[in-house]
Amino acid sequence: MLAQQYSTSWKIYALWAAAGSAVLSFVLFPLYSLIGIFQLHNWNYFYQFIYMFTDGLVARGLLLLILSLEQGYSFRNGLNQVFGGLQPAAAKPLAMEKNEKTDTEQ
Repeated sequence: MLAQQYSTSWKIYALWAAAGSAVLSFVLFPLYSLIGIFQLHNWNYFYQFIYMFTDGLVARGLLLLILSLEQGYSFRNGLNQVFGGLQPAAAKPLAMEKNEKTDTEQ
């Protein structure tokens, strides 16, 4: 998640995604397996590394695709402000007591 937020290019993101996937796949998961939290059946840590790395690349690609489609739609239709299409909320006057005076009556 931090790699997605702080990387500006695909190359930097891929390097950080590879580093994060490697730490998780080759350090954390073997530690979990050693402790007995989970066991691997017909699976190894390299498969986990490849899976996590490609999953991160696909997730970033989909996110950037959705963001580019959304930005194109908002600029085409003039909706580039966050709350540009919303109307201001109407305020209903409060009920006044009979003996109270309004600002115009004083």
